[in-house]
Amino acid sequence: MDLRHKLALVLLPAAAALIVQSAQARTPKERCDELYSIYFRYAADRTHHHDGEVAGSALAKYQCDSGHTEEGLRGLEAILTRNLLPYPKE
Repeated sequence: MDLRHKLALVLLPAAAALIVQSAQARTPKERCDELYSIYFRYAADRTHHHDGEVAGSALAKYQCDSGHTEEGLRGLEAILTRNLLPYPKE
């Protein structure tokens, strides 16, 4: 089990609390912002290497900011799923 998976297991309780806390209705743009912040809070390691997911998350955020929220949300949800990070479903 690599470090990323171990961190995900350690951070699951905190992420679960975040999910419960954010169960209120949000606009698609607010949801994009929330998923993007979850990724950077728990998974992004911007100092050691670049695995393409940092760029993918930035692209998804750009899509959301440009009004293409469906594409952006799909990208962010896929990245969070690959990193085993729980996020609020809608």
